[in-house]
Amino acid sequence: MILSILAVILVFGAIVFVHELGHMLAAKSCGVAVPQFSLGWGRSLASVEWKGTRYHISMLPIGGYAQIAGMEGDAADAPGAPNTQPAEAEVDTARHVDELPPVNTYPYSQTWQSKNGWQKAWILVAGPLMNFVLALIIMLGMGFLGFPRNVVALYGIVPNSPADRAGLQDDDIVRDINSRKIESARDFISIVQANQGQPLAITVQRDYETLTFSAVPEVIEGFNNNKPSLGVGMADLQWSTARISLVQPKTIGYDLGLRVGDELTHINGIPVDNGIALYSSLPKLDADLDPVDDQNNKLAAGEGKPVEITVQRYGEELAFTLPGDTSLLAFGVQFQPALEHLPLGQSFIRSLKDAHTMMLSFAFGLRMLLKPEVAKSSFTGPVGIISLIGQSAQSGWYTLLQIVVLLNINIGLLNLLPLPALDGGRLVFVALHGIGIHVPEQREALVHAIGMVMLLGLIGLITFTDILAFF
Repeated sequence: MILSILAVILVFGAIVFVHELGHMLAAKSCGVAVPQFSLGWGRSLASVEWKGTRYHISMLPIGGYAQIAGMEGDAADAPGAPNTQPAEAEVDTARHVDELPPVNTYPYSQTWQSKNGWQKAWILVAGPLMNFVLALIIMLGMGFLGFPRNVVALYGIVPNSPADRAGLQDDDIVRDINSRKIESARDFISIVQANQGQPLAITVQRDYETLTFSAVPEVIEGFNNNKPSLGVGMADLQWSTARISLVQPKTIGYDLGLRVGDELTHINGIPVDNGIALYSSLPKLDADLDPVDDQNNKLAAGEGKPVEITVQRYGEELAFTLPGDTSLLAFGVQFQPALEHLPLGQSFIRSLKDAHTMMLSFAFGLRMLLKPEVAKSSFTGPVGIISLIGQSAQSGWYTLLQIVVLLNINIGLLNLLPLPALDGGRLVFVALHGIGIHVPEQREALVHAIGMVMLLGLIGLITFTDILAFF
């Protein structure tokens, strides 16, 4: 419990701290005053002033803030502001350190309003950018722990191709060819193209069985640029162990009682040693994110063949039954990846690729909002996120860092969405001003205030469903 609490404080604190640090550094680089910067919220426990900014350590150790002079539309009476008489700033030397200094103690030239559109945009973008930088730094560091080992999944098998004649099927996972381990689509292609006309022994995992097939590469007219092939498409997947590392709340896996640390041992009575086998046993999703059978017919609630699984927990065997229409999204269980170490150069490239994949997953998540029944179980609020952070701390360093990376990328991208109260919403008004559309500051402030109320309402609703999920 203590480990989970510490993990939550550190993760949330780091994410918000670097975000606000980005805003502060960008503001100072543009000559905008930053009166206050706090690590944490609430009453200041300790503070020190340095180069015009008072830095606080505050009572609530989650998050933080940066006060940027004039950003809240309060610079109209600052000395040197347009259409105002210069005013002498009066500073109350007895003011408590928790109180924010009035903006008119700073010259107008040091306020947000005095800066041009590009400078304002830089100040706004710098917060999310720092989240991306932190995510990338952590991913580079994770390379020392290792990267999930890739495997190759087959799809789009051409009728009457060597793969089709050999008996290979869509979703088969290639484990080795001629006893050589296959870790990427590139490995698969190089072996196939180097062995035209020669039989290849291809070992695959299909659902939870290991099968071996013999196929002879040949040139298929109009396929693969007329180079030797088996007539298949390939996708790189991440191989996993059989140990559960995360169980997302509001999912079938959580409701059934699966928990972090459970070891998957059997699927439908057959021994297994990895989680991919279970993923392969679940129904696939169609373009509308609905579970379908092998003939791509949508499965209604309760349809499909149930999947019986057995896990080991502290030496005890526990049995669970997954409903036949349980998709991967609805299942909500993640298995510990099987890690491998890469050379430094490959590690850097792999980190960039993984970051790109996570950004694409954010776009996929936004798409799920269009499916209320999917969004209900897939999206989580602060309570659910706290649960995931606590679980990841129990799972080990790799899973914890993985969650930190994912949260940084998601929060960075979320803040760039053109929604009121977010950095992206403020960017919209900066852009409008840049093309000559001037929105009064009071109206812009009202839009952001309404947006904040709606955002807090949505967070509250999701949090309510998170709490219900625990009961």
